[in-house]
Amino acid sequence: GFGGCTVNLVRADAVPAFREGVTQAFERATGRRPKIYESSAAAGAGELA
Repeated sequence: GFGGCTVNLVRADAVPAFREGVTQAFERATGRRPKIYESSAAAGAGELA
C-alpha cells in the first residue's frame, strides 16, 4: 500500500486552504505534521523517435 498516503485532485486556487485544512486535521489526529507534495499533470507517455 501507500502507507497512509492519499492522492487528491484539488483546483489550483483551492490548494492553500486544502493544505491548511489537511495539516490541522492530521496534526490534531496524530500529533505529527504531514508531508504534503504538490504536483501538476503532464502530457504523459509518448513515442520519442
